[in-house]
Amino acid sequence: MQPEYQTVGQMHERLLAMIRSRRDTGFCVAVTDAVLEPRNPFEPATKRRPKLAIAIATSMAFLFVAVFTYFSLH
Repeated sequence: MQPEYQTVGQMHERLLAMIRSRRDTGFCVAVTDAVLEPRNPFEPATKRRPKLAIAIATSMAFLFVAVFTYFSLH
């Protein structure tokens, strides 16, 4: 039995296909896991809420931008 050699392009396509077939890995999953609360494995359809620290930081940033804009245009 002869081994089947593959080109770099073929291996790259196989790797991309393997990564795309798995929905539990990737950069987007890592970012959403860092920003949102952990998943509930018993209720996968429920929406995930943002973590408290992220919500507070986003609110503060929005407030600072609003105050800066108000005093800049005033």
